[in-house]
Amino acid sequence: MSTQKKTIICIPGLGASKASFTALAETILAEKCHVLAIDLPGFGDHCRDSVPDEPVSMAADMLIPVVERIGCQNVILVGHSLGGAVALLTAKRVKGEVWGVASVEGNLVAEDCGMSRRLANASNIAEGEAIKARAVYDAGRSDNEGVRAWSADLAKISYDTLSKYSKNLVDLSDSEVLLQQFLRDSYRRMYLYGEEYVGHPVVPRLSSVQRVFIPKAGHVNFTGDAPDTCAVAISKLL
Repeated sequence: MSTQKKTIICIPGLGASKASFTALAETILAEKCHVLAIDLPGFGDHCRDSVPDEPVSMAADMLIPVVERIGCQNVILVGHSLGGAVALLTAKRVKGEVWGVASVEGNLVAEDCGMSRRLANASNIAEGEAIKARAVYDAGRSDNEGVRAWSADLAKISYDTLSKYSKNLVDLSDSEVLLQQFLRDSYRRMYLYGEEYVGHPVVPRLSSVQRVFIPKAGHVNFTGDAPDTCAVAISKLL
């Protein structure tokens, strides 16, 4: 078993940038391990880049060499929403077994698709652009600083990128292939959920996974709303 200091790789949700994990990176986790947040293709610093028709899969492939270079047994993947799906695909594809995966309200089932389903089901570009514009507007008026930051990130992303991610994510979630993988895999597993997911149908289905309720955490700015509580929970995977 490796005694090297663990590296936590943080993977953002739909439209979000690595900055969404800034608060988490300033907690006790930074003292216990290395914390690395990344931008997915088409988001954050890569928002001008085009993406293929299955960008969730491509994002996982992009992470594989990063994980393998660090060493699978030295890595804990922390994925929020869409990032949870990317984390699971990455864990499945690397040569070796990661130390752990923490799914932060990550996409596992059909009910996890909110805005992504609306975007995936848009009948034309104009409708899709309107869905994006409404999300940007509503989030931009939030009292939550992290939600407003997500609005600013989302505004920079092309509809084409959002549409491709959304369609890929909906297909994965509806198939429940990621849920079945999460239940079956043998690395350390944790599922974090907050106020909006109390009563969510996926929670009772994760009886074989360590489930942690995080008070005061909303979906969009989950780790930003309760960074210290999230850090205490995730540190149990170390």
